[in-house]
Amino acid sequence: MKFQRGMSLAELMIAMTLGLMLTMGLATLFTQTRQSFAQDEQVAIMQSGLRFAMEELVRDATMAGFWGGLLEPVGITIVDDLGINAISDCGTDWAQTLVPPLGGVNNATAAAANAAFPCIVAAEFRATTDVVMFKRVLGNAIPNAVSECDHVFGNGQTLVNDTIYLAENGVTGALFKHPEPSGIGGCVENRQLAPVLYYIQNFTTAGDGIPSLCRKVLQMGAIPNMTNECLVDGIEQLQIEYGIDTNGDGVASRYVSAPTADQFALVTSVRIHLLSRALRPDPNYTNPKTYVLGDLSFTPNDNFYRRAATTTVVVRNPTNLRNLGN
Repeated sequence: MKFQRGMSLAELMIAMTLGLMLTMGLATLFTQTRQSFAQDEQVAIMQSGLRFAMEELVRDATMAGFWGGLLEPVGITIVDDLGINAISDCGTDWAQTLVPPLGGVNNATAAAANAAFPCIVAAEFRATTDVVMFKRVLGNAIPNAVSECDHVFGNGQTLVNDTIYLAENGVTGALFKHPEPSGIGGCVENRQLAPVLYYIQNFTTAGDGIPSLCRKVLQMGAIPNMTNECLVDGIEQLQIEYGIDTNGDGVASRYVSAPTADQFALVTSVRIHLLSRALRPDPNYTNPKTYVLGDLSFTPNDNFYRRAATTTVVVRNPTNLRNLGN
């Protein structure tokens, strides 16, 4: 008679050990895969946010000083009271003062940012970041109700009530709030006024500690207001360098981070630096890198992933005007 033999205690222990090792290996692989996926997701979010933020800044920087058919905003009148809320304005008559078309504050403290632009709340500003402003009108031109032009433009658009426009006929211009008449005759093109101020806010939702790139924009209405738009979460640093044309050839001779008032009049390009930070720290990662952004050097030594981006933009309207003078 034959007997079946079971596993010995030694064999059972070996099988259990091998099974445990296999389970631990699978668990480690799963954890590493999950960590890698989370890292890739955070990096993808940062890169996408950086692209969008840079596109917005580049568009406004490129168009700074665009006044339609007027090369310079000289002799522009202001029709009646534009009614911009003085409390929300970024300085006395800031939104309707067209010169200079760009400017800013370098490595500002909260107090300095608020002093230069009162629409920035000091308690909400991220210190040692730059503030930059661009002033222009939008590109699409809308004709008066009765146009004296010999060409068609505007794609059928009409002027919107309680909206501030720059009306110009290529010779002179006026800022007015429709339906107040601009008083400009001839072939008149009307473009919406679009001043903008970029800065870094020290939170996304109050108290969360996540910095974000925000801007103050002019919101039209019965009482136009400078209102806040936050564009991208996690942008923790904005640095601007200004290309100064010192020899009158229309090309930047050198870049400075804190131009004087006279140097701002010579700016032909801007170099934009952005630094994005992951929304959540990774306890298994330490960031030892040193980021050099303009005149700022930054070594975080924390648990956040970061990505930096830099681009240089020709401020084409002041540049073109300067070239015309050569």
